[in-house]
Amino acid sequence: MASRSTKTDVLGSGSVNYGHGSIMRGGLASKPALDNGPANATRGLMVGGEPGKRTGVSSSSDPEELKKMGNDNYRKGHFAEALSLYDKAIAISPGNAAYHFNRAAALMGLKRLVEAARECEEAIRLDPGYVRAHHRLGSLLLSLGQTENARKHICFPGHQPDPLEVQKLQSVEKHLSKAEALLKLYQLDDAISALLNIPKYASATSSRSQSKIFGMLFEAYPYFVRTQIELAWGRFDSALTAIEKAGEVDPRNVEISILLNNVRLVGRARARGNDLFKSERFTEACSAYGEGLRLDPSNSVLYCNRAACWFKLGQWQWSVDDCNQALRIQPNYTKALLRRAASNSKVELVSLIAYFKMRDIFALEVRFEF
Repeated sequence: MASRSTKTDVLGSGSVNYGHGSIMRGGLASKPALDNGPANATRGLMVGGEPGKRTGVSSSSDPEELKKMGNDNYRKGHFAEALSLYDKAIAISPGNAAYHFNRAAALMGLKRLVEAARECEEAIRLDPGYVRAHHRLGSLLLSLGQTENARKHICFPGHQPDPLEVQKLQSVEKHLSKAEALLKLYQLDDAISALLNIPKYASATSSRSQSKIFGMLFEAYPYFVRTQIELAWGRFDSALTAIEKAGEVDPRNVEISILLNNVRLVGRARARGNDLFKSERFTEACSAYGEGLRLDPSNSVLYCNRAACWFKLGQWQWSVDDCNQALRIQPNYTKALLRRAASNSKVELVSLIAYFKMRDIFALEVRFEF
């Protein structure tokens, strides 16, 4: 090794901080630990070449020798060369889980986190009880925002989880739970703030653009959430703008594509209902607003607009019911409050008229009994 150190630094046991490095005694803490197989190699190991220089590509047909050469390159920060050597070892012995585990480390060094996660999955497929691979995969999945899957591997049954990784996982889950609770209360700005403040636990080699949350690119998710709230509040243009931005960030996401289509369909239903209402075709307008509500049952404006149709048709109790739905979503919706009051007054008037009619009929019946 380089002359700056005469001591040999031993690779960590792999029991802590996978994905963020566990090399002990001052050795490049940002690198994840390698699997050294039967012989726990030291940083002083040299296979070919001079200290400090890249180990050249070998024609060796011994996969263990190739792995050791890959480890040597990896420790020097020569990740591409290490990856090439691990590839050669895997080509000779594809069923060796440790080779895939080390290949994942090289991929992490090259900032190819998604590929690294897949390589860990392959190591686990070959050796389901490979604890270090489970822990590293959990760390990678947490970096990529896949908290549910991360928990399965960080808290691998029958083995003590890394406390630091558990702490990170719990922190992310706490922020997600807070965001979900705020969304249910329709507190848009606070929910978005909670999402944006989710701690980013990607390794030093991670890029934000790779991170995902609920299967969606992280930066697209706030737009996705904002779309649903804007739509619920009846701000159709803002909803369309938000979902189009989400689509620009994550154009291949199916959920975003479906919501974009729904926003457009709901907007058309609202516009058609408005046109029919202006033409005093209230029954048809009710149907148009109902079609929009079928696609988006949390849209306060569509409920309020349909309530106006029911009012015009003399269906005042139905108007009250739709106003109540609108106010459940948006409690301070002034138009819905006024419309409900007007509808209630009609319902009460009808009830009062019915009462007087029944009283007169009863009085008449009593008179005839005598």
